[in-house]
Amino acid sequence: MILHLYHQQKYMFDNRKHTIEKRIVSISQPHVRPIVRGKTKAPTEFGAKVEISLANGYVRMENLVGILQRMRKLNTYNREL
Repeated sequence: MILHLYHQQKYMFDNRKHTIEKRIVSISQPHVRPIVRGKTKAPTEFGAKVEISLANGYVRMENLVGILQRMRKLNTYNREL
């Protein structure tokens, strides 16, 4: 994980860029992504994006499988390092 983060940071520095796809912004929670909200006080927030719906008083997580798959991939990646 740390090596991957280093390569991302080096790439952005060498190429004078401020963004990169799937950028790691939290070592302890690598699945977290920046979310641009456009608010005056906090234009960018950090968190996991989740699709939920509400029907008949029940909350359903629509994209939970996608989140779990990404977390499994990250765990596999961490073990390979």
